[in-house]
Order: sequence, then C-alpha cells, then structure tokens
Amino acid sequence: MSRSLSRVLAALCLFVCLTLGAEPRPLRLRNALITTPEPLPAAQRSLARHATEAPVTGLFLVQFEANPTPADRAAVTQLGAELLHFVPDNAFVARLSGVRLGELRALPAVRWVGEFTPALKLDPRLKPRLTGRLTEPFAVKLLARPGATPLELRVLARHLHDSTPRPTLSAGTFFSGTVNAAELRVLAQSDTVLWIEPAARMKLVDEVATTIVAGEGSAIGGPAYVHELGYDGSGVIVAVADSGIDSGDPDDLHPDLAGRVEALFSYDGLPDASDEHSHGTHCAGIVLGNAASGEADENGFRYGLGVAPGAG
Repeated sequence: MSRSLSRVLAALCLFVCLTLGAEPRPLRLRNALITTPEPLPAAQRSLARHATEAPVTGLFLVQFEANPTPADRAAVTQLGAELLHFVPDNAFVARLSGVRLGELRALPAVRWVGEFTPALKLDPRLKPRLTGRLTEPFAVKLLARPGATPLELRVLARHLHDSTPRPTLSAGTFFSGTVNAAELRVLAQSDTVLWIEPAARMKLVDEVATTIVAGEGSAIGGPAYVHELGYDGSGVIVAVADSGIDSGDPDDLHPDLAGRVEALFSYDGLPDASDEHSHGTHCAGIVLGNAASGEADENGFRYGLGVAPGAG
C-alpha cells in the first residue's frame, strides 16, 4: 500500500471517529427536543471547576454521557443536586441546592447542564392562554416536584382557584384548579412546579365503549352482543396491574366491582392497594365492571359496564 493511500485511509478513519463522537444527544421532553452540544474537553472542565461563580438553586436539566451508575448519581448528589425525573436520553430534571455549575459540569460522567425554564414546563396547548385575556380563568392540572415541603405546596395552592390537591406519590403531588394567564406565568416560574397541562373534562361512556369491542346487544341498557352469546368472562380471573383499586379493601369496593376481587397485591413500598388517582379503578372497570350501580346516561347507556362483566 502506498504511503499516500495510507494517509488518506488514516484521515478517513479519523473523520469517521470524530463524526461518531459528535453524534447529537437529544433531550426528549414532552414539549421540546433539545440537542445538547459536545461536552468541554477535560482541561476546560478543570478550569470551570475552579472558576469563581455564585452557587445556584433551582430546577435544571442534567444529562449524563451514558446511563448513570450509582457512583455517578452519588457524585451529583454530593454536590447538592437531587435527580427528580428521568428524561431521555440519559438525563434528569434535577433540583440544585447551592450548587456551583462549574463543579457539576466538571464531573466526568456529566455531559451537559442547562436550566429547566418555565417554557419547558407548559403543555403546548397552554401557550395561547398566555397571550389571551389575562383575567379569563381556565382549568389546569399541575405536578409539583417530589420532596416539596408543605409550605411550598400551600404557596402553589394560593395561585389555584378551587384547587384540589391529590395525595403525594413518588412522582410528586398533583393539583387541579383554575388559573388565569398571570397566575399561569407565576406557577410556571416556580421551582416547585414540574409540569402544567389543561385539565381534561371527563365523560363516562362505558356501555358505548363496550359495544365497540363486544358488539351492540338486543337492547340499550342490556348486555352487549358477545355477552348475550354467553361470553362474558364468567369463570375467568384476570389481573390488573395498575395504581390500585378503589379503597383497596375487598369488602368496601364500588358496586360495579364488589364481590369479585379475589386478591390484592401492593408493591414498590406502597402500604396497601388503594387507588390514589383512580387510574387502576378506571381500568378495572373497563375490564370487568358489571354496571351493578344502575347509573346510565341520558340515552340509557349504562355507566360501569366492562367488556367481561362476569370475570373476577
């Protein structure tokens, strides 16, 4: 092989390596895609570590070079950064408490650090509200960061009219209420708030939804077509792995589910199988609700009718 050809191949290999090394690492947020730059060289990181800068407190995005190891997490935590929520790729929303950004960025495992700005907390459907009538109220739901103090949660509630706080989960504390544009801005700027979205208006359509899957029966308010054929789930036990079910007490459940829960299992450190935000109860009803409560809509379609009302 000629010397000139060897040089060309070596240069090509170097170009490929540099290109692969420069592969972008996006942060895939709910309402934004952020492509982070390449990390600083080790020498510049060392200079940044010793730069004189004021410590910061607030919400930031911290991206790692790869999936962080326990040692990587410990190094970040030791500086005063609490990792709150995972964000693809290899990033977290973090709360910094008196952290010098140069020291955080100098950690070998850290690729990039940036502010978690108010705009990143807002569902895109709320953006027009910021430019609308400032005093017009509208319904929202928001998520407060895990670990928020009772005082911080009370401050949030002051900016929400008719607010309804929900029990605190591992993800944080959920609130529902109404706000105007000015209050929405204040909430988005709060270091306690992680996400704000429009509050959906729920509508019950259980029997209607069941007939889409199981076919229309001979009469409104009666069994679906498949149920009339004898296929209603009787003799079948199903498992619903979700957020819990109603009160979590088999002897005190919604009439549409009562008497048919064979066993409950709580995991991930939960004290019982009670449903803290209704998702598990809702899904259980879709599966095996039997509409025993007798409630119906204005057209006679029953609420609480699932696709297998005879199952347990």
